[in-house]
This record gives sequence, structure tokens and C-alpha cells, in this order.
Amino acid sequence: MDIQEKLHERRIVALSDNINSEQADKLRRKLLEFELESDREILLIIDSDGGGTASALSICDAISCLRAPITGIVVGECSSMAVVVLQMCAKRKALKYARFLLHFLSTNFSFSNHLSDEDIEKLYRRRLVEGRNGQIYSEQVIAGRTGKPVEEIRELMLDGDTLDARLNAEEAKKLNLIDEIIDDPKGLFSQQK
Repeated sequence: MDIQEKLHERRIVALSDNINSEQADKLRRKLLEFELESDREILLIIDSDGGGTASALSICDAISCLRAPITGIVVGECSSMAVVVLQMCAKRKALKYARFLLHFLSTNFSFSNHLSDEDIEKLYRRRLVEGRNGQIYSEQVIAGRTGKPVEEIRELMLDGDTLDARLNAEEAKKLNLIDEIIDDPKGLFSQQK
């Protein structure tokens, strides 16, 4: 049995690196596959520096549709939109050396040279609205799970370029971004069946 089969048998899936549309599509398909098999717990292993807002929100939408409970486990980094995905999990855990980063979402404004000025202006306005909507949704998700006011979450995200928004596992637990710190992870993934 190869590693992919073992992970599948144990219902383990990973969210790693930068979240993009291709990775989000693969993860959504895997979650759907698990959902069609049974409603047993799914482990989502997170080690991600965040990524595209739309891609991450599509993962959030997929998670919200599942009957199977998802346990998110941060094994390294959980930044930006990866924090939002983690908040969608029924249980949120982290290894003791996990790192977290909250920051205000940015919008990519690169455009093709082949567009007219009018088309560039329309795209610019649309991306501003999409970015603002993604920011609002992200703040609401995090505030809803942590029990903190949206204003407090927004302030933390605005401090994202400072050390104030960089959190270790203890600080993330105090903020209610996670429910539990796993001090002894030995055998954590081999127990899942």
C-alpha cells in the first residue's frame, strides 16, 4: 500500500504551501470523496502560508457542506486565509511549535497590457469589491469561532505586518483560534482509522 492509499484509508488530507485554485480544487474533490464514503472524521493537516482569497473561501464552502466532522491540525504554519479555513473545522488543534499569522487581506492588481483603460478600471473596481467582501467574510468567520468582536479581529489583522499578529500556539489558544495544543504528537496520524 503506497502513502496516498494509507492517507486515504485514514481519511487524512493536507492543506500545504500557498492556497491556489488548483490546490483548492484537489482538496475539495478529496473532501467530497471522503463524504461519499462515510461521515467518519476527516483530518485536515495544515501547513500553509495562506494564499488566494477566492480559493480558500471555496474550501470553506466545501467544508460547510460536509456531514463528516473535520479536525484541523496545524503542524507548522497557519497564516492568512489558512487561518480562515482552520476556523471552519469542527475541532481545531495545533502542535506546540505551530505558528499563526493574521493580516489584512491584500488584492492583486496586476493587469494585462492588452486591456483598454476602461477595462482596467472595471477590473480594478471589481477586485476592490471582491477583496473587501473576502476581508469582511474572513473577519466574520474568525470572530464567530473565537467569540471575539469583529473589531478586535480587524485590529489584529491590521497589525499583520507587525509582531502583534504573529502568534505561537499558546497565543492562538488564548485568542481561541485553536481548541487544543498537542504536546505529544507521537502516533497522531497512525491512530486515525
